Amino acid sequence: EQHNPTYSSTENDPYTITSEQTCLPGEQVIYLEDFQDGQAQGWPEIEFRAQNWDIVMFSEEPGNFVVQNPGIQSATALYQGDFIQNAIFRLNFFTTGKTQPIFLWHSNNDPYQEERGLVTSSDYSIGFMYHGSHFVRFTHPLPEVPLQDGDYWITNDIWHQIEISTYDGMLKVWMDGEELLAYQDPNPMPAGTIGIGLGESLEEGSMLYFDNLRVCELSGPFKSIFTE
Repeated sequence: EQHNPTYSSTENDPYTITSEQTCLPGEQVIYLEDFQDGQAQGWPEIEFRAQNWDIVMFSEEPGNFVVQNPGIQSATALYQGDFIQNAIFRLNFFTTGKTQPIFLWHSNNDPYQEERGLVTSSDYSIGFMYHGSHFVRFTHPLPEVPLQDGDYWITNDIWHQIEISTYDGMLKVWMDGEELLAYQDPNPMPAGTIGIGLGESLEEGSMLYFDNLRVCELSGPFKSIFTE
């Protein structure tokens, strides 16, 4: 049975985030979602509990509501709204078992013309798959461009924070204060929305949790929240 969790959100709720916790000085908050109201406004896949998405209380942090997906099958949730080009997307996630987290930045389904031809959908895709990290410039139906493959592996049973930014065509990906990717796109793709997802989990009983999704406008080159 799918249902909304019981919740009680107050001003003193330690799991309710504020704009001061979202952006660094010089950044401007555009969007934040901590799921503390038991809802996921603007995320239809999560709101309607499709593709095994759900909002639950995180068992290790009573009172903290999070999004979860076991990865019984591959799943993607997209926010129904666009963001600007120069911005930073931060979020927290927690894994158990053998999940394959995927994060989408500037996901766009409006056709546009690129040097190589017509693009009908595009995004920067950051995945942490069974074979390692996988960063791709995706432009359908044109061939995707692998930006970097690596051997970065996600540690289970702790909260991680990923930061994905673009500023003047420079795409950067940081994880827990460590830079994983810096790529200057010679043909920056249009801004779009954000997405979270996962490939099919490789172990029964696996679970992937997401929390505290934030987007901030950048007025200068990206700085990690961990360096402040």
